[in-house]
Parts: sequence; C-alpha cells; structure tokens
Amino acid sequence: MGSTYKILGQSKPTSTTAVALYTVPANTYTVCSTLILSAVAGTNAGTAFVSVRKSGEAANDKQFIIYRVSLDPTVNNKVAETGTITYTLGLTLQAGDSIWVQINTATEFVAFNLFGVENTI
Repeated sequence: MGSTYKILGQSKPTSTTAVALYTVPANTYTVCSTLILSAVAGTNAGTAFVSVRKSGEAANDKQFIIYRVSLDPTVNNKVAETGTITYTLGLTLQAGDSIWVQINTATEFVAFNLFGVENTI
C-alpha cells in the first residue's frame, strides 16, 4: 500500500451548477486534509457551497459540509482577509466518493483547492 500527498483538486466554477472537485479513484481511500476557498476576482462577494457524496449517491441536501459561506474579495477596493477561508477537514473517503463545489451566481469568482493523501489498497 502506498500513500501519495497531493493536490486532490482545483476548480473555479463558472456557473451555478455543482461540479465534482475530486473523486476517489478505484482501489484507493483518501484523507482530505485541507480545503481552501478564495474569492479570486471581480468585486462581487462569492458564495460557496461544498458537499460530499457517497459513491453512487445522487445529490441531496444532507451532503453539504459548507453551505452558503460568503467570501468578499475586496474591502474599500483592497483585497480583504475574508476573501480566503481555510478549512481543516480530516475527511476519509472511499473509492467512488466525491467532493462537489458550487457558487451562488455566475458573476462570482471562487477558487476551490483541496489537499490530502491518496492511499492505494
């Protein structure tokens, strides 16, 4: 069994449709350690959603781990500290499980970065 520390996924959604940030590969389990959300452009505050889906499960409201968190990219036309939020997770996911991300409006610009360890079985 081998462990690989890595960037698990990066995304900057351009629509309000949820997109998969990361899906655990076959014969693997993953520990997701850190998730960073950043408002990266524009003047609109970003609103982010993050959910975790078990393998084969359709989207539903019980899966949200982050719901409607706001990230403001500017305060008085300067980059604001609230423009980035870091979460320490410790989520263990099995093969086929996935992390999904979404924004509230297409005019928001939020980048999602997920870090962790993939462990092959």
